[in-house]
Formats: sequence, C-alpha cells, structure tokens
Amino acid sequence: MRMLGIDLGLRRTGVATCDEREILASPCTVLAVKGLNDTIRQLLPLIEREKPGKIVVGLPLNTDGTHGEKATRAEAFCDMLSEKIEIPIVLWDERYSTVEAYGLLHEVGKTEKEGKKHIDAIAATLILQSYIDAQKQP
Repeated sequence: MRMLGIDLGLRRTGVATCDEREILASPCTVLAVKGLNDTIRQLLPLIEREKPGKIVVGLPLNTDGTHGEKATRAEAFCDMLSEKIEIPIVLWDERYSTVEAYGLLHEVGKTEKEGKKHIDAIAATLILQSYIDAQKQP
C-alpha cells in the first residue's frame, strides 16, 4: 500500500511517499506551515492526491525515550488529523532523523544552507523508510 511519512515541524513539515509494494520511501515535498491547523489544511489535498493506506508521523522523543513538548505536539497533530481522515495514522520514533538527514546531505557534498529547503522531506523519507524496514523484521 502507498504510505505517507511526515516530519512535523514548527515552520516546515516534510512529506515522503513510498511505492505500493512498500519497498522504497522517497521525498515528496516540504510545506511551509504556521501551526497544526495550517499543516492539516495543506496536507489534506496531498492526502487526497496520493491516496495513502497509512500515514506515518515522526514522534520526536527525547534522547532518553521520554515524551517532551514536541512529542506531545505530534500526538495532538495525529488526533487532529484523525478527525479529518479515516486513514490509519502511526506514530514512529524519529529521534535522530534530522541529524541523519544532515549527514546524508554532507555525504553528497551539500552544505546545510544548500540543503535547508530539502532537509525536512529527507527526514520524512528516513522516518517512513525506517517504518517500512521495521515492518519487514520477523
């Protein structure tokens, strides 16, 4: 099934998609957002277009695994989104996705400044790919 991966941010939200065979996640877009309601407003047409069977939202836990303000915000986002759609939403640990995304940019020779507009979509891709890979584990 097709899925969407979401890296929820305060100013930018990254979105990724995967193929129907759930093999490879790819960056989709970065939304410039102003709050959770605006994020949902901008996501709904994308959800309608992509028709995912599941949405995977990054859960930004603290490094020690506890819930902080950002994790609570992600949970609130999922609750709000679930009121608008009937697609299953999964929260997925994303503690190091942005750091990993910056690492990938450096590997391909991009600076943080050059990659700033893509970093959130790359982080969403890493979140979604991590989820896909974990589902294949026995």
